[in-house]
Amino acid sequence: MRYPAIKFRGILPRKVAVMQLCADTGQCYVMHIFHSGILLTTSYTCESTKHLSVGVGIGKDCVKVFKDYNVSVQAVEDLSSLANQKLGGEPGNWSLKALTEMLVSKELPKPNKIRLGNWEVKSLSKEQQQYAAIDVFLLLGNSTKS
Repeated sequence: MRYPAIKFRGILPRKVAVMQLCADTGQCYVMHIFHSGILLTTSYTCESTKHLSVGVGIGKDCVKVFKDYNVSVQAVEDLSSLANQKLGGEPGNWSLKALTEMLVSKELPKPNKIRLGNWEVKSLSKEQQQYAAIDVFLLLGNSTKS
């Protein structure tokens, strides 16, 4: 799940605009939910304990989805907690970018122009779609290695 608004001085968080889902490494979906809401089947998937939702700091995302759409995400795994367990040492305040760099020695581009851009537009740009798709694909790959 991705929402563009992190609270900066004077700027309140906006409604969740995008939700990303992967069935497996071959099927990832970027759903622009800001205008359409969350489909009933997607809601059932999120609320099921049979389907794992994975993210870095995902707890905040789940709270936001519940506040915005009244959908309670049930089965959740926070990769930052898992990284702290697996990598040892000082507990890290992980981001997906930091985990990607640590685990696969590749830089994950996270340009502020895209990350902090307008995700509430009628149609997402190709860059926004790619940004969201890369995030969910990396999360899926990292969660299957645990």
